[in-house]
Amino acid sequence: MTKQESFKKAFMPAYAIIQQLKGEHYLPERIVRTALEVYKKLMNSKGTRGRNREELVKACIMIASDNLNYPLMIKEWKNKELMRQKRYVNRVTGLKQRRVEAHMYASRIGWELKLSEEEISEAIKLCGEGHGTGIACAALNKACRVSLRKLARITGLSRNYVWRLSKHL
Repeated sequence: MTKQESFKKAFMPAYAIIQQLKGEHYLPERIVRTALEVYKKLMNSKGTRGRNREELVKACIMIASDNLNYPLMIKEWKNKELMRQKRYVNRVTGLKQRRVEAHMYASRIGWELKLSEEEISEAIKLCGEGHGTGIACAALNKACRVSLRKLARITGLSRNYVWRLSKHL
């Protein structure tokens, strides 16, 4: 078996997992393409040996969404093991860790809550230069009076955490 055939054989299960996750979570095509590129870099550096393939693929998707500044809000993916895999992939591939800006999360969460454009734009102004889901939730709570319970249900953050962040805005 040639080197290219063995690479293809090892890559195809990861490709199938990415396609399955794309269908389940409605991921955009550019996220999928970027995640596949990250996974190829990981395979070329032999970083997939002895690791859970599905966790590595999820980590690649998270890295791709961060690099493209796309807010990915999947509550089931916010666990310690996946974050550890994400740091591992970043270290092995040499990619820089980026964080999604809070205003991107604010517009995404506002869209899921079916808020008006004016309310979302007011929350985006409050976000400022912050990063992360917590700042976006705090801004939505302060600007639109969205309940902490709804925000916690959508994002997976605790109500207490969002409440503490909203006191600082």
